[in-house]
Amino acid sequence: MGSDTPNKLLGLGWLPTSDELCFPIDSLASAGNTKRDLLSVISRIFDPLGLLAPCIIRMKVLLQKLWLAKLSWDEPLTPDIYKRWNDLIKSLPLLNNIRVPRHVLCDHFQTLELHLFMDASERAYGACVYIRSVNDNGEVTVRLLMAKSRVAPLKPTTIPRLELCGAVAAARLYERDCTPLTPGHFIIGRPLTAIPERDFQHQSIRQLTRFQRIEQLRQHFWTRWSKEFVAELQQRIKWRSCKDSLKLGTLVVVKEENLPPLKWRLGRVIDVHPGPDGIVRVADLKTSAGVIRRSFSKICPLPVNCGSG
Repeated sequence: MGSDTPNKLLGLGWLPTSDELCFPIDSLASAGNTKRDLLSVISRIFDPLGLLAPCIIRMKVLLQKLWLAKLSWDEPLTPDIYKRWNDLIKSLPLLNNIRVPRHVLCDHFQTLELHLFMDASERAYGACVYIRSVNDNGEVTVRLLMAKSRVAPLKPTTIPRLELCGAVAAARLYERDCTPLTPGHFIIGRPLTAIPERDFQHQSIRQLTRFQRIEQLRQHFWTRWSKEFVAELQQRIKWRSCKDSLKLGTLVVVKEENLPPLKWRLGRVIDVHPGPDGIVRVADLKTSAGVIRRSFSKICPLPVNCGSG
């Protein structure tokens, strides 16, 4: 059984029983009246995903006013800033009541969509990303994925320009990748276990949005790469010379069209079968699943270091 006491999960509060993220804030008996005290309180709030952006941005605006006032670290706050700071401190314990589901997708989802929103004002601008998932029964789940907020620059700027800044923040959120670096990033630019997209390869380009067209090109490239990569590794010189065939005991990689390259099996050549013309084109391989027979076009011998030890 889980506990109702929040646990720490990568710096955030986590409720095991409900599988929700929370933001536990200790009660503040005295928030202080200096810039040092103000920063000390703000630094207690850890929000890497920007789920508390509406609250954090108010503190950022207040910090900007502090720097404009040119107060030292231990100098008392001005009456205007102190009043706003007291209002924030009184509402800060309400963060303990916020619960955010850790799982943002519905069960057995079929389609996924990212929806970006941005807005700007004279004081700040920001953007947020919502993820929309639909399952087999047509049930729709929409959850906040991440957000980002920034204060407006000190130099007076027009609202349209700040809205453009918000659009840039939204684009950067969309391009943000929080997954660990994997070999797939070096192959296709993203992990091989990334969220699957709908197959657009056989759809008319006129019916697709710009994002779907880009995804269609990516899927075409991935299909060709997965089918032709191993064949391209084998250098074939036709009609002019005859290369040595696979030798017994050679360690090879077996190409599987229905599996990603990281799951292709390793095998060792245990027998070869020459054709009527005496040329060997088929070999028997011993793998972890047993003995299989494959043509040379489906086999890629692994390089052997011939250097002296």
